[in-house]
Amino acid sequence: MFRLPQGKGETIKNAKFKHAPVEKGCVTCHSPHASPNATALLKSEAPELCKGCHDTNKPFFIKQHANMPVANSQCTQCHKRARIEQGRSHLRQRP
Repeated sequence: MFRLPQGKGETIKNAKFKHAPVEKGCVTCHSPHASPNATALLKSEAPELCKGCHDTNKPFFIKQHANMPVANSQCTQCHKRARIEQGRSHLRQRP
């Protein structure tokens, strides 16, 4: 049986900001049986995974990204997956 890493469930439960796919459950983004990305068991990689929920053609999405052409970018260049799972700011911290 698959289990979350120790403490991950509490981290998700206590997160200040809830990322909708995390709220829906792990299998929204993860495949517990097979994945090309064995370390995270993701169904696909960014940006395809992100585009499953985020419509990159919507005006709101474009505005939120300062009209930058990010539709086919690697989302994790700016957004850090672990921070999303923890319910913290989605943006990477500056060095």
